[in-house]
Amino acid sequence: MLKSAKQVTDQSGKNLLDKMREISTNALKYSDSTEVPTSLWVEARIIFAKQNIFEKEVGRAVSILKDICYIIPPYPIKGLSYVNDMIEEAEQAAEAEGMTEI
Repeated sequence: MLKSAKQVTDQSGKNLLDKMREISTNALKYSDSTEVPTSLWVEARIIFAKQNIFEKEVGRAVSILKDICYIIPPYPIKGLSYVNDMIEEAEQAAEAEGMTEI
């Protein structure tokens, strides 16, 4: 019989979903250092989003994945208008705070 993801534990008895959440949260936290390469910053957000999807927190996963759109140059691809919208929102917020660049 298959166990649900919430019932799977490691050798120490710790729930694997809890362990995955801890690892993904730490990856996200440490990726905010300016010394971390962009590729690892992106990967940390993808890992964190996957963990949120496992926990059925899709809205939170989408929210964290939207962070990635700030480092991707806006491509004129039909259907990706949300990227331009996100950049415009960030620019407006930065102007409101008196900043000149994002």
